[in-house]
Amino acid sequence: VDGLVAGADRPLSLRWVGALPGNGIEGLLRLAHARNGEDVAEALARHHEPVLVMAWAGADGTGGIQLAGAVPRRRMASGLQPVPARNPAFAWTERLPAASLPRRTLGPGRRWLVASDRSLAPRGGGIEYFWRQGDRAGRIEALIRKAAGAGPIELSGLAAMLADRQASAAESLLALALAHAPDTARSSREEREVVAALRAWDRDSSRTSAGAAIYQVFVGRLLRALFEPTLGEALLERYLALPRVGGAALAREALRQAAAGGSPEAPWSDPGFVRDAVRKSLREAWVALSVELGTNQERWALARLKTLRFEPLWHDAWRGDGDALGPFPYAGDPTSVAVAEHAPLGPWGSRLVSTWRFVVDAGNLDQALAALAPGQSEHAGHVNATDGIAPWMADRLVLLSTSDPVIEDGPTHRLQLVPRE
Repeated sequence: VDGLVAGADRPLSLRWVGALPGNGIEGLLRLAHARNGEDVAEALARHHEPVLVMAWAGADGTGGIQLAGAVPRRRMASGLQPVPARNPAFAWTERLPAASLPRRTLGPGRRWLVASDRSLAPRGGGIEYFWRQGDRAGRIEALIRKAAGAGPIELSGLAAMLADRQASAAESLLALALAHAPDTARSSREEREVVAALRAWDRDSSRTSAGAAIYQVFVGRLLRALFEPTLGEALLERYLALPRVGGAALAREALRQAAAGGSPEAPWSDPGFVRDAVRKSLREAWVALSVELGTNQERWALARLKTLRFEPLWHDAWRGDGDALGPFPYAGDPTSVAVAEHAPLGPWGSRLVSTWRFVVDAGNLDQALAALAPGQSEHAGHVNATDGIAPWMADRLVLLSTSDPVIEDGPTHRLQLVPRE
């Protein structure tokens, strides 16, 4: 594949589990007909590619989450980097048995499971992966634990959790960062104003939140101040583009290392350097927001900074209203349950959101709530192409029923597929 890699100066080859015998459809088709946990395990054992974390629940209260797919068995970790093919220690010849892939099941002492951004595989388990840091999973756990302590959790309560915009990583990151903030006698007006706003912020990334806007710009500036002197702008951007790298988590780790005294191998963790980087980022965040949103801080709000535009598969064929797909003022955080991920260094337009929201009682499938953006249809210009945006933006879920009377009473359009004679 060296012909596909710009600047490659040596032969490069690629071995892919997706080229092994098998397919990624058979297992999923069987999964649709599973009647119990054993059926689920058997169906997922046939799943091939892509590797997925699957969640399932049964009407009898059983349920689980598990890794499914073809994962290579490695004798030596590669760190997901190119390795020399002439060294057989790096070679792999088979996939891990499905029964050995990580899984969790409901049972005594485990009343719920969360499949979000947390690692499912144990460290050193022979599986290399791009897991994220688990900030959203921690927030979901906290929300469920609080709700369960108050009694049975209703579907409406679960739906509200999907709209939660608490910046899960903010508390720990700001506790470390603001420890480096100077006292008022040695600080500039810009530093004092940003520090005061961040300390007063309730960590909610709502549309009207000034604290959320300041925080997201501050984190972007802090990443540049911490890592650009060593990595350079281009390499830092490439690193932050990796799937498992979160901007807040990366900055937080540097701050943690600095709090522990720093490391000679990590110049970005030197306590003096970090202190100067934090102060610089506080000032630059104030300047950037003043340029972007104006000097009147009463008008600083996340929705004026953060936008969202939908770009579905048929976007290039769109012939309808040019504004129907956005941009829209938006809110949320890269680590909130209602995720609104942007490029860590900016700009602040959302590039990843949860467009499909779904809550269901496995014992009563007709009691399901859902929201889908931009709409039910994938046909450009169709009346249902963008009708899901408004309820989704308002965090409103509607009934999704499989009951014939409800279906007959509810549709506004009917599509009939007739076999060809």
